[in-house]
Amino acid sequence: TPVIIFLSDGKCPIENQPVQDLCRAAVRLGKALSFHSMSFGQNRYSTTLRTMFQIALEIQNNAPRDALAPAAVTVPSSYTNTLDTVQLAETFLGIAESLTKPRGSLIH
Repeated sequence: TPVIIFLSDGKCPIENQPVQDLCRAAVRLGKALSFHSMSFGQNRYSTTLRTMFQIALEIQNNAPRDALAPAAVTVPSSYTNTLDTVQLAETFLGIAESLTKPRGSLIH
C-alpha cells in the first residue's frame, strides 16, 4: 500500500482536485493510497488537512479490494492534530509502526 504522511501547520490551502488526482492515480495503479495528515499547532488552521484526509479516506474506502489480501492489510487514512513536538513524534511513530506490523495473508 502506498503511504503519504503529510505534516503541516495548515496555513496554506490547497484545492481538492490535486488530492483527488493523487488518490485516484494510486487506485489506477492497483493500490489505494493510505493518506495521513498531521496538523501541528492551532486546530483552527487545520481545515485543509482535514479535507485532504476526508478526500483520501473516501477514495480509499470506495477503491476495489484486493481479494487475496486480508482486510487487516489496509491502513486507513487518518487525520491528527498535535499540539507539541512530543505528540507529533508519537503520532508519526504510531503511523510508522502500524505500517510495519507483519500481517498474514493467504495466497493460492
